Amino acid sequence: MIRRWRFWIILLAGLVIVFTLLGWARAYVPLMATRASDMWSRGRLIGMASLNLRPDLQVGPDGGMFITWVDPDDRLHIAHLDADSEGKISWDRKPSLGDRVPHGPRLLVEADGIHLIWREVAGQRSRLAYALLDDTATLKVSPFYLSLEEDYVVRSPGIVFGNQGAVEVFWIGRSGLYRVVIGADGVVQQGPILLVEGEDPLALQTDRSGRIHLAWTRDVESGTAIYYAVLDPTRLGADGLSEPEEMARLFLSSGQSVESIAIGLDDEYGYVVWIVEDAKYVSSNMQFAVFPVEIPRQKSVRDLELRTGIDPLYLWSVRGQHETALLAFSEVVRSKDGPQLQIAVRPLHGEGPAGDQVWAQKLHLRDYQGNHGGRLTCSMPSALPRGRCGSDNPLNGLDEEHVVTASMMASLKPTLSVDGDG
Repeated sequence: MIRRWRFWIILLAGLVIVFTLLGWARAYVPLMATRASDMWSRGRLIGMASLNLRPDLQVGPDGGMFITWVDPDDRLHIAHLDADSEGKISWDRKPSLGDRVPHGPRLLVEADGIHLIWREVAGQRSRLAYALLDDTATLKVSPFYLSLEEDYVVRSPGIVFGNQGAVEVFWIGRSGLYRVVIGADGVVQQGPILLVEGEDPLALQTDRSGRIHLAWTRDVESGTAIYYAVLDPTRLGADGLSEPEEMARLFLSSGQSVESIAIGLDDEYGYVVWIVEDAKYVSSNMQFAVFPVEIPRQKSVRDLELRTGIDPLYLWSVRGQHETALLAFSEVVRSKDGPQLQIAVRPLHGEGPAGDQVWAQKLHLRDYQGNHGGRLTCSMPSALPRGRCGSDNPLNGLDEEHVVTASMMASLKPTLSVDGDG
């Protein structure tokens, strides 16, 4: 009898251990994701974030990466990753920025500080806030609002460097596209000023000369127009904005909308890329306008065909003007387990193949992975060649597309940045 009870006790204890391990395995989130190819490092877990809020990433003056995001508990994070191929977190701060829920943080990093903007959301209302922090994410200038109190709808905020160390902030409000200029000390120098009528989404880009390129949408007769203009930041108010150029006029049916816009710049050409999403048929397509960077009226509109997936979403272009313009996005791929979302990076080119164009030495890509909670991961190329692209470079070529993530969970809303070696 005693032996029989001993057997059942041991069996029960074994079952408890097995089920405990199975539960732990289901809840376990690996610190490193599998790599899509030998060119990319394994994605590293950075934190947990809401899937509907895209984090932001920028390489700092020290070569390390600064990442900001909002976690599922509505806390804004700023983290710093070491300047090595492993991308280990050196610190993760949660600055005190107010009582309202932060959305969509964007940062701009310089040698002695971090400029941070975010949307504060309360119900159906939102306002744009700003704070200046030091290089360890400690507050230097307390948060204050940039948007007008009566303008309670803020969409598509963006931040870029302007003239003589100033910072330029843009967003779409109820009346259109707004601009604010902030000094390096965190003090507003100009604005908010209404530049032009327009609607979201809004895209920003800065070229080597410091000019700011903008693209936005606007409802027009019988359709939706995509506009593009260039701002000279040395001029005050709206005087520095060029005459907006209509890049395309889209005739959207019920359920269709412009999901995202991005601007890319290389040495010769400018690119305005957009995605039209169809909610009715759960599909999307991507187009772009390419033009000589100094003559936007000589545009040519083309479809951007995908090679490895379908239904692109969540565009992001690398900041700045480079010898090759880079675009990151999510795309759907078919698998035996059903549709999956993966991240792809693609070069944009003007009138012909890339040939011997220079490629960036190191890229840093941040993406979400997950179906509900949202794992924040970071990966980067481990073996991109220096100097000019050769024919063996898999990213070389007009229509090449490079898959970055390799995960059974959805990967979406990428952010792409180039370090100082690029």
